[in-house]
Amino acid sequence: MLDREAALAVAAAFLEEDYRNYPNADPVRTMPEHAIADGSDLIVPYDSVAYLEHGTEEDALGGNTPIRVNTITGECSWLTLDEVLSYYGRQSDT
Repeated sequence: MLDREAALAVAAAFLEEDYRNYPNADPVRTMPEHAIADGSDLIVPYDSVAYLEHGTEEDALGGNTPIRVNTITGECSWLTLDEVLSYYGRQSDT
């Protein structure tokens, strides 16, 4: 089982590997301070480095979905839009 730090590292490596398929894309990085635990999953958002370092809204990515890290298996996947909306729905219920 992965602890939080190990799961965050796995998410960052997953993002880096995926973005190798987009060599002309702006650099991105995970946002560990915004990661949330959901059972055995760690949900890790990410955004462009330019936005994270400078906060300029036009540098923010639109439509990106967070990374899910299964802390038992270490497997990563992208959340679907329905799953993202489900998280927002749960937040508004509290």
